[in-house]
Amino acid sequence: MGFVVIGFGIVLTIITPSMFKKLSNSYKESYVKEAILSSITNATYDTQRGFSKEEVYNAGVLLKQDRFSSEDMITGYINDHYFRCADVHLQDVRSNGKTTTVVTIFRGRYYEITTERIFPEPIHILNNNTTLFGKRNSLEKIELEWIDFNKMVDVFSSSQFETFKLLKPNVMEQIVHLKKKYNKLVMGFIGNKVILAINNQKDAFDLKMFRPFNDHYIKEIKDEFKELEEMISVLENILN
Repeated sequence: MGFVVIGFGIVLTIITPSMFKKLSNSYKESYVKEAILSSITNATYDTQRGFSKEEVYNAGVLLKQDRFSSEDMITGYINDHYFRCADVHLQDVRSNGKTTTVVTIFRGRYYEITTERIFPEPIHILNNNTTLFGKRNSLEKIELEWIDFNKMVDVFSSSQFETFKLLKPNVMEQIVHLKKKYNKLVMGFIGNKVILAINNQKDAFDLKMFRPFNDHYIKEIKDEFKELEEMISVLENILN
């Protein structure tokens, strides 16, 4: 760390990105952790832990990329449903032999909610124009009777029967509600889990460089919990 003195004796502290990351982690360990533990039943929070790449890729809603990282794992119960959520960051490394470019494919929150019901065959609800996903995973793209739903998402599964059994009109309405709110949202119904991945291009809870620390950060944390509660409430018919 160095110091720059500018007229009138004002001292500015120069903070490198690595130092700022440590400051951000310290903030999360104190302010964020306290807010989480006081807001969610039986909550845990670990700034360093996240989902493993095997957990994310085996769920199938996100395609494997060259680089994977995950942190800020929260676990707990909302409306009696156990959940885990964490930041996930996926990057694709592209090279033409002369230059190498790193492209962010996904950066956002990844949610895993445990349900009381079992989904015998995986069902994936993705953004439109993801035909390649089905080919890579040997899954069939399934068209539902609601045309507007088909225009909003692509549905993939190995079982038409299980897909139509799950995606009743009221369930599709719930998914449309979430999709309109979060836009770049993909979902999966696998085993006894509902997976939601929101590509919002954000790292949750991190301090932002050149932005003053104030109550806005705590509000963002509380807003995250409200959104999670709303997601679970909206999906209640699916989870029970």
